[in-house]
Amino acid sequence: MIFMVSGPSPHANRSPVDFARTEHATPMPGALREDAMLIAVTRDGNFFYGTYQIQDRDLPTAMRESLRQGSERKVYLKVDARAKYGDAAKVTDQIRQAGIEDVGIITEQREPTPRNTWAAFGPANCNFSLDFISTSCIISLG
Repeated sequence: MIFMVSGPSPHANRSPVDFARTEHATPMPGALREDAMLIAVTRDGNFFYGTYQIQDRDLPTAMRESLRQGSERKVYLKVDARAKYGDAAKVTDQIRQAGIEDVGIITEQREPTPRNTWAAFGPANCNFSLDFISTSCIISLG
C-alpha cells in the first residue's frame, strides 16, 4: 500500500506548535530517535507526521509503514496548546486505528511554581486514556 504526504513543512526549522506547559514533565528520549513516530496538531487544524503535512485519514497507513520499518511501537503527540479538542480527538482515533496504544504527549517544562500556590501541595498523578480521549489528574494534598 502507498500513502502520500505533501512536501516539507514550512515549519521544518521550528516546531509548528506552541507546547502546553506542565509542572512535572518527564523526559522522553525516544521522541528524538530518527524513526520516532511524531505527530503534531497545529492550532489551525493541520496535521504533521514527522516534518510532512498529512491528512488525518492517512495517519494509520503511515504509522503501520513506520512500524514495518522498525519504529518503536509508540507515538509521540505534540498538540498546540490552542488546538481544537476535535482535532486532537481525530488524531487519537487514527492512532487507535493503527493499533497503537502507547502515546507520549510532548509538553514543555514550566518554570517552578512559587510555594504559595495550589501546585505546592504535591505532584499530580495524571492518566491519559485513548479509550475516552481524556486526561484525568489527581492532585495529592498530602
